[in-house]
Amino acid sequence: MHINRYDIVPAGLWWKLTYNGVNLGTHFSQDQAYDAARHHALMVGGGEISIHGKDGRIREKNTISPANDPRHIRG
Repeated sequence: MHINRYDIVPAGLWWKLTYNGVNLGTHFSQDQAYDAARHHALMVGGGEISIHGKDGRIREKNTISPANDPRHIRG
């Protein structure tokens, strides 16, 4: 099963949002990029949003329904 993947990465003073490797644009804040990713995921059937820190490492992941959460833990 294909999972829609979103990555939010710092880009200088901005935050870049990609969808399955394709650039969806840059946003002034991380929150704006997250809101755009969440909205897009809701429109295309869910997905997984990864927020990267300044070091490039993933520091947070969120699954947007109806995609399946890879963890089988409630909450």
